[in-house]
Amino acid sequence: MRVDIISDTVCPWCYVGKRNLDKAMLSTGMPKSSITWRPFLLVPPSQWQADWGDAALTEGVDKVAFYDKRFGKDEWKQWQPRLEAALQNAGVVGFTMTGRTGPSWDSHRLLSWTHATHGGEKQHVLSETLFKAYFTEGKPLCNHQVLLDAAVAAGLPESEVSAVLADPKAFDEQARKELAIGTAMGVRGVPFFIIKGPRGEETVSGGQPPEVLAAAIQRVM
Repeated sequence: MRVDIISDTVCPWCYVGKRNLDKAMLSTGMPKSSITWRPFLLVPPSQWQADWGDAALTEGVDKVAFYDKRFGKDEWKQWQPRLEAALQNAGVVGFTMTGRTGPSWDSHRLLSWTHATHGGEKQHVLSETLFKAYFTEGKPLCNHQVLLDAAVAAGLPESEVSAVLADPKAFDEQARKELAIGTAMGVRGVPFFIIKGPRGEETVSGGQPPEVLAAAIQRVM
């Protein structure tokens, strides 16, 4: 059994999906070591730089200002209550729309490195600490200190993580290969789950409830 999750670490519905998958896997007995997180970019670094300048690449920008510019000042506030309710139902405590946001690429490099060197279960733990830093603490995942703190909180070696973050080429090619998986499949929205088992393959799109994910897992087990 295997679950690939195509996701962006700055997508709130991906946090909903992660928490709901945890519940689905618990109910079906599927081990977390079978999960692999794959990258998706809602906004590429080049667009961040063009829209917000060089400083946005490492320090991020104000989240509310970003949402206003990307979605429209009144538009995103219309779907905010639905999102907050979904996060609450998923068990996320302390979600905030405030804080800072920025490019997520380095977080994807870090996730790719984690899976390759420390395994799927540790990568899954890191996904949680990254989501928590961004969605409940308002910290930008383009900032290397934020990423380092999240990795250490996930139990990863500080010196190894520092070395990966300091080298922009570290796991960049690997992460780009993984990014191409979603592109090749035509994935346009995340989270996107690819669930593979002895009885076939299922795909599930969006922040679906735990029972939907559990049913998909059971169909291929």
